[in-house]
Amino acid sequence: AHQQNLNYLLFEKDRLANTIDYYYQKGKFVMALPANIPLRSDLEFAAGSRDSVLRRWKQQAGDLQLRHRHEDVREVSKRADGGFDVTTSQQTYVARHVIVAMGKKGNPNKLNKPGEALPHVSDRLVDPGAFEGKNILVVGGGDAAAEVAMALSDQNQVYMSYHRSALNPDSMNESLRGKVEEKLARGMIDMIFDSAVKQIKANEVELNLMGPPERGGSERPILGTRRLAIDQVFTMIGAKTPSAFLTKCGVRFRAAPETDRKALPLISERYEAEGVEGLYIIGALTGKDLIKHAMNQGFEVIQSICGETVEPIDEAGLQKTLQDIPGDSAEAKIKTMTSRIPVWATASAGPLRDLLLVSTVHHVAPGEVIFEKGSYSTTFYTIFEGEVEIDVPGPEKVRLTQGDFFGEMSLLSDVPRSTAARAATSTILIETPRNAMLKLISAEPETKAFIDRRWVSRALQMYLAPNQPASVFETLSPRVEWQAFKRHEVVFHEGDPGDAIYIIRNGVVKISTVDTAGNEVVISNRSVGDYIGEMAVLNDDIDVRTATATAVNAVEVMHIPRDDIAEFAQSNPWLIDRIREQTGQRSVETALVRESPRSTAVLGDMSRYGVVESTDVLLIDETKCIRCDNCVNACAATHNGQSRLDRKHGPSFAYVHVPVACRHCVGAPCLADCPPGDAILRDEEGVVRINESTCIGCGNCANYCPYGVIFMVEPPEPAWWQRWFGPRSKAEVPAEAVTPVVQPQDSAGPCGCETCGAYDYPQTAEHREIAIKCDMCQTLSGGPACVSSCPTGAAIRVKQHELPVIDFSLRMRK
Repeated sequence: AHQQNLNYLLFEKDRLANTIDYYYQKGKFVMALPANIPLRSDLEFAAGSRDSVLRRWKQQAGDLQLRHRHEDVREVSKRADGGFDVTTSQQTYVARHVIVAMGKKGNPNKLNKPGEALPHVSDRLVDPGAFEGKNILVVGGGDAAAEVAMALSDQNQVYMSYHRSALNPDSMNESLRGKVEEKLARGMIDMIFDSAVKQIKANEVELNLMGPPERGGSERPILGTRRLAIDQVFTMIGAKTPSAFLTKCGVRFRAAPETDRKALPLISERYEAEGVEGLYIIGALTGKDLIKHAMNQGFEVIQSICGETVEPIDEAGLQKTLQDIPGDSAEAKIKTMTSRIPVWATASAGPLRDLLLVSTVHHVAPGEVIFEKGSYSTTFYTIFEGEVEIDVPGPEKVRLTQGDFFGEMSLLSDVPRSTAARAATSTILIETPRNAMLKLISAEPETKAFIDRRWVSRALQMYLAPNQPASVFETLSPRVEWQAFKRHEVVFHEGDPGDAIYIIRNGVVKISTVDTAGNEVVISNRSVGDYIGEMAVLNDDIDVRTATATAVNAVEVMHIPRDDIAEFAQSNPWLIDRIREQTGQRSVETALVRESPRSTAVLGDMSRYGVVESTDVLLIDETKCIRCDNCVNACAATHNGQSRLDRKHGPSFAYVHVPVACRHCVGAPCLADCPPGDAILRDEEGVVRINESTCIGCGNCANYCPYGVIFMVEPPEPAWWQRWFGPRSKAEVPAEAVTPVVQPQDSAGPCGCETCGAYDYPQTAEHREIAIKCDMCQTLSGGPACVSSCPTGAAIRVKQHELPVIDFSLRMRK
């Protein structure tokens, strides 16, 4: 607006860039994503620390003398002349256009309890280092509360008050929950469940201790109180969309914001609120919560106000990606694609453009292999033109044509390809990365339902009857329901009615019972493609579950009701024969396990310590290990001094040690949320690798890893002589002493840490942390260095298909 010489005012109720300045922790890394979208704004923005980003912005605002006012906007109302009255905490202004760029951070939930306004009560943590030796209460049980508690627990006595009786998987991600539980076990955090703040005083907080609600009611009785001596209180209880303010402005929502916290306002392609001409909404309130998106949206709004034609920001990128698709614009090309490929027609325009931007168009010659059976590629393919043959079990191959898709089995289950695929004719394919596809189906229910319907028929064929055509299951497929279970959540209990059979799509399920002493007895571990619960469904003499099924990790299953599977089996008797054959084998295995305490203990240990989740796990035979640490040193020597292996820690059982090293899990949670999209991927050999050139150091993968095997590279500490004699010039320091941990970034500000001070780094230097983990020594022809360097053969890598053999040998050993 300033560059266009418009008459404008910028209102912030506090400081400039208030969300980042006020709410981001000191030193937090600010990401400039999406990486494949250019920045249109006249304001500079590059990835860097919170402080360096703010420094650049404030300098630019000062240089341009932006018209910025510290006033809180209270109301925006439409005038008879089509303009707006904008009422702030100071006065009322008249405007022709209004751009609402407020997010949710500035609208935090309140406790509404006495003392909440005291100075030692805050809804943000800026600098964890400012607190040492304090008694701190964190109120809340979500991700934000966990992050604050974790940041403060090493140097302070931290209490957490949470109104539930246990940590809620829906509020706190799996990784954080595991780390908080570890701190609880070590006494570093005191969690007070079933509690709520009653009142806050200068040096004390009084909590209400609550019991369960009365039958049929929701109100919880207060059983007593607890007083805590507290120096600081953090109320991390979430924030909400300023829906009341927006509704008063005349904005309508896609769903009722009172009942749907994620409801988005109705806006046009140019971000103008429907029915409120001249009122624009940008940023997090539109569902685009990345800074770069908001800056681009703001730029486009100003261009529209000035009457200029605004080309979509992704136009050039899409034109390049889809250059072989007919059409004179990205929109025309996408229209051609959606007319030919039904699955893409189910997606909204914006998410579909985001997905196609990272996809690849391939021209495949007749007979050319697209992927081999057993390869670990997990991308998704759609056929724009031509035909593809799928080598399914049975006498005939399946031929797919224009508009079909394939590869969804590995995409959704994160397992090796179950079949091979090759082009039958000259073919044009669109290949989409797994992360982008998962993001789309999580945001587009209709797309997910479309893929799931196809997946069900193919999965029923693959897992129940490989020699039968998929069309056989068309009558059964619509009766399948999807159910998801979080880590350690029970799928069904022993003794429950046997009302359904389950087929595992994702994850690992533990089957167990209890002995006469009440101890858990693990019978088996089932993974992708296995069915469970079949004994109570198909055996007329058993109508209840004979064992308990528990999710070892995040699990998704197909739920097929007992009556439906029985009805289907009447016209397809081969299904009963096949399942009974499998059931007979399992009954023998179960009987053998029950008779052998060694077997049950080993199965339990393999489940408890996550070995069953592995696709490639490092195990150390403790009867051979001489504790020489050759494995650790070889790992460090292979990776520039950064070892990705911690031999000393990790669980042990049956004289086998499971060190802290990546096990390349099935359904690896570290792959779930990588902002660049390609900084951590599973390659075709099944190895989860980190691409250091695209890693932005956000730490998401490390946070999501339940085993703590992904490490963020730390800056090197100054040597003693550097501390005593002061900084050396950068020229005097060998390059290898400071790279790759510390790297200059042209747009970054000074880091100001002790390391940079010791090396006398210039003002453009900033630490760049990246994630590191086991990469199976991809640069070595002889395989992983940890294994090849072991002098006694104690260290071995075990692949998923080898686990049953290892399992048997461990049972015998134990």
